[in-house]
Amino acid sequence: MMEEQERFANQQQQPQVLQIMTTEHYNLQAARSVATSEATSRSNLFISTVSTTLVALALIGQISRLGTAFIVFALLLFPSLFFLGLVSLARAIRKSKTTLFFPPMTTP
Repeated sequence: MMEEQERFANQQQQPQVLQIMTTEHYNLQAARSVATSEATSRSNLFISTVSTTLVALALIGQISRLGTAFIVFALLLFPSLFFLGLVSLARAIRKSKTTLFFPPMTTP
């Protein structure tokens, strides 16, 4: 009699356990997707900034014939570009370390 009650109770809990596991799986998958999306957005931002900076330097170089204005402009742009690259790289590394903690079966 007691075994039947336990078996009945286990049968009642199986759908709930399945629902909890499915919800947890989708939550982890969404978190990993957000982390990947952020890393991609940061790298796209950095690459577009590098491209824009190079075009601006080329335009200034043509106008100033690689004179003092070009050097000053380059000295203003390169440190900020370097800082943006370091910050983007650091954040991408942090995000990749974070995604290592997600279970491997949550790959999208």
